[in-house]
Amino acid sequence: MTAAKGKESPAAATTGPSTKLLDADYIANANYAIPTEEVKAAVSIEEYLASRGIRPAREGRIELSFHCPLGTHEDKTPSFFVNRAKQVWHCFGCEQGGTLST
Repeated sequence: MTAAKGKESPAAATTGPSTKLLDADYIANANYAIPTEEVKAAVSIEEYLASRGIRPAREGRIELSFHCPLGTHEDKTPSFFVNRAKQVWHCFGCEQGGTLST
């Protein structure tokens, strides 16, 4: 059985969610919501840095200090600080800071 001349077969004309899932442009441009609060609650900055082999130079009850892991400047003394309570970081050497999700 062949399709009539000038008409596509039903399989070739299929459009819908299944073809969108396989379309690279659709995937690249999709807007995925990242649950940042869930990420913050699941992983602390301290755990994240430790998983990368970065150990604190000094540990306090609330703050940890590190040599900058960003690689933008040389550190003789620790300039990268993590606040355990607020789960934020700041590097005074390269003037950058944020959270795990930023």
